[in-house]
Amino acid sequence: MKPRLLAWLAGFVATNALLVNGLLAWSVASLPRQSVMPTTLSFTASYLGRQAGSDSWTPMRQALGYLHTPHTLPLYTEVLLNRGVKFQYPPTSLVLLEPLRLLGIMGDGFLNTLSWLAVVATAVLTAWIFKLSTGGGTRLRGPPGETAALVGLGLAFTLTFYPVVRAYHIGQIQTFINPLFAGGLLAWITGHRRASGALFGAICAIKPPLALLLVWAVLRRQKQFATGLGLVLVPLAAVSLLIYGWADCVDYLSALSYLGQHGESFHQNQSMNGLLHRLLFNGNNLVWSGNEFPPFHPAVYAGTWLSSLLLIGAALFWRRSRANTASLEDLMIAGLSFSMAAPIVWDHHYGIALPIFAAALPAALRSPRPGAGPRIALAAAFLLLANRYRILEVTAATAFNVAQSTMLLGALLLLVLLYRLRGDRAAVETV
Repeated sequence: MKPRLLAWLAGFVATNALLVNGLLAWSVASLPRQSVMPTTLSFTASYLGRQAGSDSWTPMRQALGYLHTPHTLPLYTEVLLNRGVKFQYPPTSLVLLEPLRLLGIMGDGFLNTLSWLAVVATAVLTAWIFKLSTGGGTRLRGPPGETAALVGLGLAFTLTFYPVVRAYHIGQIQTFINPLFAGGLLAWITGHRRASGALFGAICAIKPPLALLLVWAVLRRQKQFATGLGLVLVPLAAVSLLIYGWADCVDYLSALSYLGQHGESFHQNQSMNGLLHRLLFNGNNLVWSGNEFPPFHPAVYAGTWLSSLLLIGAALFWRRSRANTASLEDLMIAGLSFSMAAPIVWDHHYGIALPIFAAALPAALRSPRPGAGPRIALAAAFLLLANRYRILEVTAATAFNVAQSTMLLGALLLLVLLYRLRGDRAAVETV
C-alpha cells in the first residue's frame, strides 16, 4: 500500500477531527439551547471514558419481561402502543438476548462492555476492508509499520465517526449491527458468500428492512448468499414463534403499520419521513419524546411511501442487466438503500456507512472518469455523515429546516456515488 495514501488519509481524519469539529464547537457556543455533547469529539470522549446509556437495553428488557409473564394483550399492542415504550425491534432480536437473560447478565454494564468491544471490531474490520479493496492481499497482517498504520487509521476514523460513537454513548444495539455489516462486506470481498449472507441474516433479525437482501440475492442469482441469510434468519424466526407464540410475533406487523403511519419528526430521524415531518412542522423537531409519535399526516405518509419505493426499486432493478453478476458496489447499494427506505432512520443507523466508505474510496481512486469528482463527492459525503451539525438547529422553526437533514443528504450523495462506481466496474468487466 502506498505510504502517500496512508499519509493523505491521516491528514484528512486529523483535519476532520480537529479543524471541522473545532469550527462546529465554536459555531454552537452562542446557541441559546446548550448541549453537553456539541460535537462528534464529545461522543469520542464518552466512548474513551466508557460512559454509555441504555437506549436499546431498557426497552428490550421491558419487552422480555412482558413476554415472560402472563399477559392477555400482544406484546407490541401493550408495550409500544399502550405504555408508550418505544420498543421497535422484531421478536427475533429478543431471541439473541435470551441466553443473556437466562444467565442473568443483561445489565447495562455487561451489554455496554460488549458494545465497547463491538466498536473496536468495527474499526479493525473497516481497516481490513480498506486493505482488501486496495488490492493489498486477503489478510490484514502485512509489514509491521503498514499494519499498525492501517489499524490506527481504522480506529481514528471509527472514533471520529458520529453515528458509531453516538450509538455507543446512548447504549444502542446498532453498535452490534455495524461490525456485522462490515463483516458481511469483508466476507463478500474474500469470496465467502454464504458467510456474508449469514452475517447479514443476523442483522435482519434486528433490522427487518434488510431482509429485502433476500429478494436482492434471488434476483442476482446469489444462491450461496441467500442460503446463508436464510440459515440464520429462518431458525431465529422459528425459535421466536416457539418461545413467544404466534400472537406476540404477528403483533409486530401492527407495530410496523403504526410506525409507518407516524414515523418520527425529531431532527435525529434522518429519513425522508423525518424531513417531511419537519418541513410541514408536524410534531416535535428539537425536543425528543420517549413516549409519543407525531400525528398522522397524509402528505408525509405518501411521501414516505414514494421515497421508499424509489430507493428499494432502484436498488433491485435499476440497470441490473448491466452487471452480469452482483458486485460489491451492488451489495453496498442494496444495504444502504434498504436501510434508508425505513420511515425511521436515526442518525446512529448510518454507522453502516463507515465500512462502505472504506470499500468505496479505493474504487473511487481507480475510477476511469476524468477529474477528481468521485473523490470530492466521497469526501463531502463523509463530512456530512461523520459530524454533528448542531448549528443548523437554528433553522428548526423556519422553512429552511431541510438543512437539518445533513446525514440524509450525505447518505444520498454516497448512494449516487456507489451507483457510479458500480457502473464503472460493469464497464471495465465488459471490455
